[in-house]
Amino acid sequence: MASGQLSQVWRRLRGLVGKPAPEPPADALLLERFVAGRDMAAFEALVQRYGPLVLGVCRRVLGNTHDAEDAFQATFLIFARRAATIQSQGAVGSWLCGTAYRVSLKARAGIARRRAQELTAGTTMFKPTKESDAAWKELKPVIDEELSRLPEKYRIPLVLCYLEGKTNEAAARELGWAPGSMSYRLAKARERLRERLVHRGVALTSALIGPALAAYAAAEVPAQLIAPTVKGAFLFGAGQTVAGLIPAQAVALADGVLHAAALFKAVLAAVLGLCLLVALGGIGWVVFHGGPSTDTADSWAQLPGVLPDVRPVDQDPRIGVLFSDRKSFGISALKLRDPLYPDKPKLLTRYERGNSNSTVVRIDSNDYIFGKEAGGGRWAKVRGKVYQEVQVGDRKWLSAMDYADSRVRVIQVVEIVAGEQTGLYDTALVKYRIDNLDGKPHAVGLRAMVDTFIGTNDGVPFLIPPSDSRPAYLLDTKEAFDKPRIPQFVRALETGDLSDKNATVAEMGLKLNGLDPIDRLVICRWPDGGSEARWDWNYQAMNEPAGKELDSCVAIYWDKQNLVPGGKRTIGYTYGLGRTADSSGGGPVPMRLLAGGSSKVGNFFTLTCYVRGASAGQEIELKLPPEIGFALGQTATQKIVLEPGKQYAQVSWRVQANKVGDFMVAATWSGRTITQEIHVREHSIFD
Repeated sequence: MASGQLSQVWRRLRGLVGKPAPEPPADALLLERFVAGRDMAAFEALVQRYGPLVLGVCRRVLGNTHDAEDAFQATFLIFARRAATIQSQGAVGSWLCGTAYRVSLKARAGIARRRAQELTAGTTMFKPTKESDAAWKELKPVIDEELSRLPEKYRIPLVLCYLEGKTNEAAARELGWAPGSMSYRLAKARERLRERLVHRGVALTSALIGPALAAYAAAEVPAQLIAPTVKGAFLFGAGQTVAGLIPAQAVALADGVLHAAALFKAVLAAVLGLCLLVALGGIGWVVFHGGPSTDTADSWAQLPGVLPDVRPVDQDPRIGVLFSDRKSFGISALKLRDPLYPDKPKLLTRYERGNSNSTVVRIDSNDYIFGKEAGGGRWAKVRGKVYQEVQVGDRKWLSAMDYADSRVRVIQVVEIVAGEQTGLYDTALVKYRIDNLDGKPHAVGLRAMVDTFIGTNDGVPFLIPPSDSRPAYLLDTKEAFDKPRIPQFVRALETGDLSDKNATVAEMGLKLNGLDPIDRLVICRWPDGGSEARWDWNYQAMNEPAGKELDSCVAIYWDKQNLVPGGKRTIGYTYGLGRTADSSGGGPVPMRLLAGGSSKVGNFFTLTCYVRGASAGQEIELKLPPEIGFALGQTATQKIVLEPGKQYAQVSWRVQANKVGDFMVAATWSGRTITQEIHVREHSIFD
């Protein structure tokens, strides 16, 4: 697709959220739009992006222009049917390349006689320019064949760098590899391909593999071929007729390849089933009397950490969790509506399906984006079950990846839990368990990154709660917190209009009971490259650069920790809705009173009063019952400090309860009083 056309598609795909897009969408987003929403524009963008690669393969194998175009269209018919099976964006080009080669082989076998006749009659052929000698003509299909037979970990980087023409740095970002590792991996892939060619009698040096692949990497797709291919494939994928759009030969070719694949799977399943029956006949006593396996999704989901002893007042969840193709998750407030999009729930992340979240696993000297199979990992497979997305119970989802090079497994569990203060299912508990399954130690860390998006606001100030050394403050620029300064939680209000009772309060819990402590927290602007960002990047303030819309991001780091063979570590955080108490007593000046942090008896937690329209120096008084006391150095009455540019002022207190129970607290300012019931519990999800 011409750059202008692709930009139009990109604007259309991102127009719903109104965020400018500096570069075309990743394959993952286009795939998700097509698979989940049958978005023809997204499918067209993929056809435009990979059409030259596919047509290049078809022409090299078939030679004849007409036959190559039939194979080209058949490839995208199959793609429309099988797009949902592609698990990671880095594999799209490799998948299409391999499919085009198999389709072309089938076409060549079926049309050999017709092709020979057309050659004799002088039919217009695809004519190379400088590589027209007989030896090169014989070499091209051999390279295609051996490339298609390579294992995915070797084939994908070769396709990205030589057939798609990406730089090493761009390919590394797409695959979730460390930037400096691509040259080494490409060298291994070239050497593996060279060894295969040697067995075929082709003496080609490793240094010439790249130029050989790139020489016929792509072919210009005729403009008149795009529209019928897109529309026909779109209908074919939905099981509808494509007569008049796609030639009968191309449809028959696609049906033949799909039928052969289905037949192969059926035969394989039958063979495996027979083997299983034989095995069960020999070891049935062990299977049925040896006790149930503990290596299941349910056992994986039981990660350490004490859940709050909350009896939910309502079983209906207040938040929803949806996943992208690589199992990044998005969170939305199901009971609230965005005023700009009243038919959709209000978002707590920029995308409903989580495309703007990113988790990076650091293993020894390599970085991997969780969920990207092409990045050195694959979805974990245990007893034949692939743990890409498994639902456990009503409100818990699990996905797990194995990193083959180091035999490290990372398990992600997202669970909707009841908030300690609300008693409602309004909080997402996110945990990761890391297991070293190898026979040698590995140093493993993890970085979670959430693109916070409260309602329609992507740059609200975050409340940083008080500590022993610093009072609470509002943060709307950027700041990095090391381990001694990690707050127990951070909170953001959707709007400074405190009288808006539908405004959302989003809260992230950072110190969870029973889990590894966070090493570093960064609040900043969402990075360039978004979900493709590496472990660290050039952090910018939420209001930088000048003139751009506000944009907020929270990055949580658990630094590398040495894991011995069999070693484990478990980490996590929460993200969900907070609880508010609205102004009582009427009047034009609203107030809100919120509780945050641990509600466990004996723990310190935070009470914050938000006011709008206050003057500097005015006082707010907090009244507590005897069972709750102030932290050392805190006083009941505090003066308001107005921060420049903020729409509201806030005053926070650190308090501690000495008894389990439900207690009423009250804040008074300018003749108005608001109350809030506080639930003090025996157990807490927080430290």
